[in-house]
Amino acid sequence: MRRLAGWMTLAALAAVCYAAVPALAQEDLEKQVGEKMQASIEGMNSMHAVMAFDVAVNGNPMPMPNLGMEMWFKRDNYTRTEMAFPPMVMCQSPTEAVIYMGMTGKALHIPEETLKQFQDKRDEMLKQAGMSTDPAAMFAAFAKMGGYKVVGDATVEGQDCWQLEIQPESLDSVVEAAKSFMPNMGGIAPKFNAFAMAVQKDTGMVRKIDLDMTMAMGGGPEMQLGLGITMKEIEVNIGIPDAIFDYQPPAEATVIEWTPDRNAEDVLAEFGGGMMGGAPGGQN
Repeated sequence: MRRLAGWMTLAALAAVCYAAVPALAQEDLEKQVGEKMQASIEGMNSMHAVMAFDVAVNGNPMPMPNLGMEMWFKRDNYTRTEMAFPPMVMCQSPTEAVIYMGMTGKALHIPEETLKQFQDKRDEMLKQAGMSTDPAAMFAAFAKMGGYKVVGDATVEGQDCWQLEIQPESLDSVVEAAKSFMPNMGGIAPKFNAFAMAVQKDTGMVRKIDLDMTMAMGGGPEMQLGLGITMKEIEVNIGIPDAIFDYQPPAEATVIEWTPDRNAEDVLAEFGGGMMGGAPGGQN
């Protein structure tokens, strides 16, 4: 269960950090960078990205050459993410969401009514943190906080970028608000120590994110987690058919229904069962 929470957190961090990246402030340069980033978000109607992860635990790099994620996004709540290791597919449309874990052969189905509950809680959480539910407004509000600075230049995947540092305390209100709605945070309580990103100069797109966190998983001891997310490929405003977001798990999968009346801890315990034992394909 701890391992499930950890992998789902990595995937979620990647998607959330990329979709909700903040704008930053050093007089004219910060303003230019912020305007570029905001324009890239406001003008993005669809996106396809291939990401690579670098993970270090307590300062030791983890040898996981296949750790990465492919993501499709379209406005109006269409997203799909896939990971090769551990094998995972997360797919959401306006009417349902499906998460399939290849290591356990289990699929979690979240119907529209439950999604609406999640969205209401998310909006409450953002409101409590003093943030807007509108991405553009959220972006502008963060810029006014002055919680960032441009520290130099960088080259990522052959592209000229600005290197930015985000003040980690700027994220504390979001984490605290999340804890009020999810007291145990799935057994994970992250504390951000450092947050940096590289922004492509000609497009305003984020090409790399580096996070340093202190976290405890499942009540275990605290550990230092370093997570680097590199956008290897990015395509924006491309035609993505709706069928991409209509994922059907394998016929042999065990499907778990997360109906609105079910307790989150019970659902996740049922969904995560088997992660620590023998998994299909012999992977753990």
